[in-house]
This record gives sequence, C-alpha cells and structure tokens, in this order.
Amino acid sequence: MSILDQYPQMQDRKLPAWLDDETESNDDLVSAARKALAESLRRLDPESALPSLVDLRLSGQGIDGSIPAEMTSLVKRFQSEIEAAMSISSVERGDAVIELAGVSPGSVVLHMKPHIAGPAADHLFPAIELDVFDEAVGRVMAIHDSFEFLGAHEAEDVRATQGARDALSHAPAKLLDAVQGMVSELNSFNVDIEVSTLTSRGPHRSSRLTSVGRQSAVQFFNQLESSTEMEIEGRIQGMSLDGWVEVLVPHGNRRVIDVPEELISGGSLHFGQHVVIKVQATKAPRTKTVYTFKSLISHA
Repeated sequence: MSILDQYPQMQDRKLPAWLDDETESNDDLVSAARKALAESLRRLDPESALPSLVDLRLSGQGIDGSIPAEMTSLVKRFQSEIEAAMSISSVERGDAVIELAGVSPGSVVLHMKPHIAGPAADHLFPAIELDVFDEAVGRVMAIHDSFEFLGAHEAEDVRATQGARDALSHAPAKLLDAVQGMVSELNSFNVDIEVSTLTSRGPHRSSRLTSVGRQSAVQFFNQLESSTEMEIEGRIQGMSLDGWVEVLVPHGNRRVIDVPEELISGGSLHFGQHVVIKVQATKAPRTKTVYTFKSLISHA
C-alpha cells in the first residue's frame, strides 16, 4: 500500500508532494520524510547527507512502554557491536559513538544517533564519517539476521542455511565476540531486539534478533568454543605479579593466566622450576588457546 494508505487520518489534510503519492511503499512516515529531505538536499549539494538514525525496539514479557534502568546496558552492548564492526582508527576517531536521542512507548523504542564530531566544511551538515557508521551498523544487522535465519530454518536441509553459516564463520572474531555479549545480555533480560536504521543517504533497513535467533546464536557459540582440562608440565621461564607464568614445554611456551598472586609473591614458584599445573584450556577459531590456572599439582 502507499504511505498515505498507511495513515488514513491524514487523508483530508493538505499534504506535501512527496506524501501525496500512490506508489507502493514499505516505508513508514518518518522514513519517507527523511528520504524526501535527503533527495532535496542532494539537489542543492550532491555531497550532503543526513545524520543516520538508529532505533532499537525492545520487546518481551514485562515490557509495556517502559524498561528498568539496568536494561539500558543494551545500548552499550549495541555500541560495542558497532565498534567491533569498525577499524581501530575509525573507533579512535569517534565514529562509533552513539547518543540516546529519545524513547518512545509501546514495545519500547530507543532512538539513537551517531555523535557528530565537528562542524561541517563546505556542506550542509556537520562532518562525520557517515558511510563508515552506516556500514558498521549494517555488518551488525547482517550478523543478527544470520542468526535469526538459522533459527527459523534449522529444521530444513543444511544446504538451505549454508550461506548464513559461511557468513558467520568468516565474520571477524571481535565482531562475533561483541554479538555474543549482546545475545547474553538479551537472554538475561529475556527480551527481543529489532534494529531499524535510516541511513545517511535515505534508505531504511531493519533486522531482528528474537528468541529463535538468540537460541541459534547460543548453539553456534557453544560449538565455536571448546574447553577442556589438561596438565602443563615444564620449566618456568617467566612470571608476573599480574597473575601469569610462562612454562617452557617441548613444543614451545605456554602462558598460564589467573595464577594466584600468593604463589608468585610467596616464593612457591620461581624461574627455572619444574612444575606440573592443571589448567582449563579454552580454544576458539582464529584465536590462540587460553590456559587458565586451576591448581598446582607439583613443583620441585
């Protein structure tokens, strides 16, 4: 249906030209207005762009127009996802910083916008790497969509979901870590999230991460990470009061973290000492195995 058909209460009002249109559209009123504004501005200045807007719609049991204060931590989780989808230089420049611009009732919609870093030069709007921000948000939304697709099609032939699995397996590890943090937070509150964006150039996009997608994400991350107990035997060749020791083993070195400070400062461990240490070895794709101290079995 046309935009005007979506809002029958406006039928008898004087309407701007961009709204008095019979064209089929999936846009809502705000999205359509921004598109029209962006197109008008580009006629004046081809390089101009509107600051992006991002809406986070939270829905779930107990959400009815308001959310508890602790649930706003999801905004920080979302910013962490954006940062993980950007280069380090973009993050350091401040391109990932978002601001809470308002809250609407209903399911609860948090209206976000990128922080504007400085004044414009020759264009109509303040300077910001809008394409960098839009692309990063798009990468985050694509990961959310992949998990949602896997969850919705898990009963089908594996070939039907292979594209989504391939996309996830090739996603940057830091982005997957950030999304895992978001999934964990959503699960702790038992809420779903829908991300809707109005990009700097006008188009509207949306993605969802419901309980179905979150469940597939948990399964994915459980398969991604393996953890086993093992023993490391060798001679200590390095240590720090920060809580790690480095053990020389036949095929290289093993750094053990979370070693109790009293073992290091109290003299129980020293350079050149032969030790056997029980550790928890955690391995994830494209990352080094992390060895976490469990107990000191022997030292001589």
